[in-house]
Amino acid sequence: GSFGKAFTRWALASGVAQVRILSDGEPRRVEMERTIRDDRIVYCMADIRDAESLRPRFFDGVDILIHAAAKKHVPFAEAATWEYVRTNVIGSKHVADAAERARIPKVVGLSSDKGSAPGTAYGYTKATMERSFVREYGFVCTRYGNVAGSSGSLIPTLIEQRKSGVVQLTHQDMTRFWMTMGEAVQLVRRAVETAMPGMV
Repeated sequence: GSFGKAFTRWALASGVAQVRILSDGEPRRVEMERTIRDDRIVYCMADIRDAESLRPRFFDGVDILIHAAAKKHVPFAEAATWEYVRTNVIGSKHVADAAERARIPKVVGLSSDKGSAPGTAYGYTKATMERSFVREYGFVCTRYGNVAGSSGSLIPTLIEQRKSGVVQLTHQDMTRFWMTMGEAVQLVRRAVETAMPGMV
């Protein structure tokens, strides 16, 4: 997704030896291959909901794992909660188990502001992932809010709605926490620095 591309660009610019992208989405992978060309990128295809698809070789020799995979749309989670549990909770556990088996020194899970005092199915799945990563595995998690301009975020939606002359809001009293993509990347970078080697 948007964060994965931005973080990959930052990681490559910082001089890492290799970036492994684990994904089950073909369209996003094709888009990423077209927009970021670098021989240090290795693509691995797997579905985190299927523990058997997470091959040990994907994790061998990895120093830092950033877990960003998630289903993220709040209304969809209310209509198909189990699908969100399968990805955001069970899938995250599969990733954590694989990271623990591979003894990866630094593991960071990406969560959402909606995981704080959750009131939605999506928020509960992210809060559950956080607690599992931190309490059961000793990993690090970070939360961020709406990243301006990222895929599926509010700003592109409002711009598109404005063309029709009608802008719809969930609720006029709702609160949104905003950050730029650069701020999101730096937040995760700081979380990586915070994750002490040997925590697993």
